[in-house]
Amino acid sequence: MLSSKGIATRPGADDASRWMRDLLELADGGVVALDGAWRFALVNEHAAAVLGAEARELVGRRIWDVQPAGRDHPFRAHCEAARASGRPAVFEARSPTDRWYEIRAVPQGEMLYLWFHEITERKRREAELAGSEARFRSLVEATSQLIFRMDPQGRNIGGSDSWSQYTGRPIDAAHGDGWLAFVHPDDRERVRLRHGELLAAPGVYEGEFRLRRHDGTYRRFALRIVPVRDPDGTLQEFVGACVDVEDRHRTELERNELVRALDAKRERLSSIVEAMPVGVALFEAGSGRVLQSNRAFEHLDGEPVRALLQRPLDRAIHQGEPVEAGEARLAEGDRWLRLNTVPLRDPSGAVVSCLAVAIDVTKRKQAEEALRASESLLRFCLETMPQHVWMGRPDGSIAFFNQRWLEFTGLSLVASVDYGWTAAIHPDDVMACRQAWERAIAGGTIFEVELRLRAADGSHRWFLVRALPMHDADGRILHWFGTNTDIDDQKRTREATEALEEFQHQLIGVVSHDLRSPLAAMTTTVGVLLRGTSLGPSERRAIERIRDTAERMRRITRDLLDYTQARVGAGLPIDPVPAEVSAICRAAAAEARILAPQRRIAVEGEGSADVCWDARRIEQALSNLLGNAIKYGDGEIALRWQADDRNVAIEVDNEGDPIGDRVLPQLFRPFRQGDRREAPMTQSLGLGLYIVREIARAHGGTAAIEALPRGNRVRLVLPRRP
Repeated sequence: MLSSKGIATRPGADDASRWMRDLLELADGGVVALDGAWRFALVNEHAAAVLGAEARELVGRRIWDVQPAGRDHPFRAHCEAARASGRPAVFEARSPTDRWYEIRAVPQGEMLYLWFHEITERKRREAELAGSEARFRSLVEATSQLIFRMDPQGRNIGGSDSWSQYTGRPIDAAHGDGWLAFVHPDDRERVRLRHGELLAAPGVYEGEFRLRRHDGTYRRFALRIVPVRDPDGTLQEFVGACVDVEDRHRTELERNELVRALDAKRERLSSIVEAMPVGVALFEAGSGRVLQSNRAFEHLDGEPVRALLQRPLDRAIHQGEPVEAGEARLAEGDRWLRLNTVPLRDPSGAVVSCLAVAIDVTKRKQAEEALRASESLLRFCLETMPQHVWMGRPDGSIAFFNQRWLEFTGLSLVASVDYGWTAAIHPDDVMACRQAWERAIAGGTIFEVELRLRAADGSHRWFLVRALPMHDADGRILHWFGTNTDIDDQKRTREATEALEEFQHQLIGVVSHDLRSPLAAMTTTVGVLLRGTSLGPSERRAIERIRDTAERMRRITRDLLDYTQARVGAGLPIDPVPAEVSAICRAAAAEARILAPQRRIAVEGEGSADVCWDARRIEQALSNLLGNAIKYGDGEIALRWQADDRNVAIEVDNEGDPIGDRVLPQLFRPFRQGDRREAPMTQSLGLGLYIVREIARAHGGTAAIEALPRGNRVRLVLPRRP
């Protein structure tokens, strides 16, 4: 047996040994050669070490003697297959020492050459890798994430079962670019562009997109793709994972919406606090530093305010409860503040800050002071007024009387309030007063009544009692304010005057009625006598004086009757008939010329003269006016009239002294006269202008008198048809 450099060969094989020796010098690993009887013909040192013997000891021995376990080992089957086929075979085998080898069997004639090297470490790594891959596969199958793989060209080459479960399609439907069909149409182009960017510059890619589910709905997924490279940095593939973030996305949207709503509310609250007319500030509990304040507080802030706030802040922080400090006046100036403090706690319950509210109540305090002064002044005025002043509640009960009431009635305030005041009313007036008061309370109307009140000495005097309700902005009655005014003297004077006037009216009515018949007889008799021819001049003058006196008495009687009808009845009666203004005016002027032939009376008129009047009454009025012009004036008398579509104006002007301002307002009152110039026997009763006015009123018109620079004017304005 030859041996060179640790290589043992079988004797008689020198040429082969040399060839094999040169070959085995280049071999990496164990090399053996087996003859047809499975004997070692060649063994290198590496193979001998693996077999656990010297190389020279192994040559010539059967392999099954050295390795008995090899008889039934797959190793033998692989070797026999190589011999039988005459082709090389490569296989792996594990030694009894639990070592793994990769073996290459090359048959050559009857010889079988075996090259092997240990791959135990590789097998271990492969086993670990297989275990890792198995665990990864289990993890992929167990996770809800959608796992996929892409080749370096970006084509999908596989994915997890969760992809099929989510999409409802087999995984091969996503192979290549098929996965894009499951992306939401609105996201597809964006994803395609990002996919292209990833292929152009492989790196970690993250993004979101919506993926169609098996029911046709889309859910949002977060995508992460990582490139896989070999140790040389060559890109092998991409591995990606899709995580369903739809619920998280919706929650995020809801949270964002809630945050926006809270921000909006915070902004509104901040705006409200900023706009509030009260000062608001947040103080830090430990340092007392102002953390936040509004403009109103900044306007108030200063050492005097801080001094006022210090005590309520300390109380709120130490006691942990709100403090209402009430109202206080600043040490400087004339400003009043209302202070409140509220402690604020953190989640653990510790007081960390304190909210202070400072309200400037200076104006209210000034208003209260002004109100007190006003009330004091009002009370002073009420107590100094000559009337009884009282105030009632909305239900009608009386709450206040001034001192005048107490002094007059002798009642105390306690005895007078509510309905005790009725004790001072005359028994005959109590019922009417209470009924009127109850009606006023029920309707919210003015209360006014005249009644008699008993004085402290037991006598009774007449009072005008009047009260008005005071309402709030909504119309509700807040108070009743009333006064009692002493009208006893006026009442008695008025009663006496009314009695005198009534007696006068009755007397005038009786006298004027009883005088009419004798006057008519006298006038008739005088007319007969004057028509006689046997009268001498003195007798005729005497009878004419009797006639003039009778005419005057007739006019006085007529005026008295008209006055009685105007004052006692419903006004002067008239009988309107169609008439002509010019004729009425000329007739009155003609009658006046007879009485005063020495005076010039001019009649002028314009416009249509057709009217519907009581001509007798209008002539009577004009006669009275012309008669006054004759009595109280001098010079020319003008009687003018002017008509339009609705009214006729008649004016009587006379020259003379203007009527004085003191007398002018009284001339239309009965029994009132101007300066008298006629003799006492020819004086009138002063009813002329009064009757003129009543005649104008009966026709629906007016009568007025005015003083001119040189004379006076009476103007009648009468509707053409009353």
